[in-house]
Amino acid sequence: MKYLLLLLAIFTLSVLLVISHALTKDITDNVTGKKVPDREGKILGIAGYIACAILAYVIYRMIFLG
Repeated sequence: MKYLLLLLAIFTLSVLLVISHALTKDITDNVTGKKVPDREGKILGIAGYIACAILAYVIYRMIFLG
């Protein structure tokens, strides 16, 4: 059961990293073609990176300390 939870946590970590990376990118305006900064997306991306760090710590605890 522990290994199944570990695989699920690693999969969730990788998906969350990809989504967080995508959220921190600037948006390209369709009309002008210029990149427009997205503050809300950057905030959500940083929150996602923080969640990834917490999940990575939990995975570390599961593998090496538990």
